[in-house]
Amino acid sequence: AEPNRTIKFHEAHDYQVEACPRTRQESLQFLSNLAQGRSSLVVSLSDEGEHWWKLLRDVTPLDHGLTMEWEKDAAGHHPAEVLPAGTASGAQRIIKRILVVKQGGQEVRRINQYHYEGWRAETIPDPARLNLLIDQIKGEEAPIVVQCADGRGASGVFIACHWLKYKVEDKKIKDPATVPKIKIEKIILQMRTMRSGMVHEPTHLQAIYKTLAKRFTPYRAVALAKAWTPTTVKNISKFALNGFWAWWGGKKTVTPIPPPPVILHP
Repeated sequence: AEPNRTIKFHEAHDYQVEACPRTRQESLQFLSNLAQGRSSLVVSLSDEGEHWWKLLRDVTPLDHGLTMEWEKDAAGHHPAEVLPAGTASGAQRIIKRILVVKQGGQEVRRINQYHYEGWRAETIPDPARLNLLIDQIKGEEAPIVVQCADGRGASGVFIACHWLKYKVEDKKIKDPATVPKIKIEKIILQMRTMRSGMVHEPTHLQAIYKTLAKRFTPYRAVALAKAWTPTTVKNISKFALNGFWAWWGGKKTVTPIPPPPVILHP
């Protein structure tokens, strides 16, 4: 059976998870689904999606009389915004482009695409860069199409960090004196009940922790500052590899060692 693609925590936080298409046919199908869907935002977290990006250098005919292409400027070029500004190609950077959907030659809607370049498999992304990407994306833009190599790893990292950002900020708005206590493993398990295999490598779990620690420095991430040691990293790795297997019916019976809770002080 085809795995579920929807991760939904709240009406305003609805994510559609996709693995990068690897063939021309898969790319055309992905673009057709995107053109016919209701999402106005695509977050690409892998460099493997070039099949469908290359298709959009020209007008690409899709199903139901729709076409899609990159936005063009007066000179016929495809403008792209680079974040952080001035970052050279080859480094971790964010590229923003606009997809234009047309029918009968008339524009029907636009879709923003953010591409996080340089996030390699089995590596931890730069926390400042990932937070910059998350800050570009508002909850009201749901559903958000999130795409990575396998539709589970980097996508799970982004969704966890994006959702927790808004969850913590919402708590602070409702009660500025509150001290949010968030169990990241609980969020991961929620995602895994909706789509199996989300956040499946130790580097994914470490990426979530480091990104959140970077974001909430003004609030002093006490637990992280005190407990982030080589032993903690080892425990997190054991939790990620063995704990999920035990919970989801695997053959291993190792008791999971949960990472420290994230306690954010104002």
